[in-house]
Amino acid sequence: MFDGGDNARFWYEGSNGREIRPQGKDVCTFRSLLEGLTVTARYVLTQEPTGGARVVSESDRWIGAWYCDRSNTPFVLLLRSGSVLVIEKHGRVEGSMGSNNIVVCKRRGCGGAVSSASARDLDEVEAQGIPMYYRRPGPDMRPGHNETESVNT
Repeated sequence: MFDGGDNARFWYEGSNGREIRPQGKDVCTFRSLLEGLTVTARYVLTQEPTGGARVVSESDRWIGAWYCDRSNTPFVLLLRSGSVLVIEKHGRVEGSMGSNNIVVCKRRGCGGAVSSASARDLDEVEAQGIPMYYRRPGPDMRPGHNETESVNT
């Protein structure tokens, strides 16, 4: 990416910030390197009120609806063998990547993931053997804080 961008005079365009790091580095096999066509997803902070205190069954329904309708993963259908998922997150740094997401990515043939936010479930992500880059380890899921804004824009 850097060589092609530099040759086209797009210096400093399209590169990730220095604060985004790989989960691990393997200098023997270079398993942490990513290459492939990117599928992008952008998440933004919601303007909707939070779920608030609820009975557990109501909370579970609200969370399920949130992830189905507001903070969903429409990019999954675009993932192909060798693709790389890039998630851009605006606002708070709670991540949208964790063990469930990475398992789905792996099943679709995705070769790795990059997130401008945090990532969770890192031991489970590592067990999947898919390279992942992220800003920092993060908290568990936080339903109600972000929404899917766009895919492949």
